[in-house]
Amino acid sequence: MVGSLSLNEIAWKRTIIFLFLIIIPNFLVMQVQLVGPVNDMVGLGTALDLS
Repeated sequence: MVGSLSLNEIAWKRTIIFLFLIIIPNFLVMQVQLVGPVNDMVGLGTALDLS
């Protein structure tokens, strides 16, 4: 038996993966402060990235 995926299932999976690739690094930068103290430019970059 051959399993098939519809285009809607593939689109949702790609969208979720894409969102995780954007949200997780931004969360790590803002909460864990990997780049040091969060200044205004980092906050602005994160806001632009999320929008």
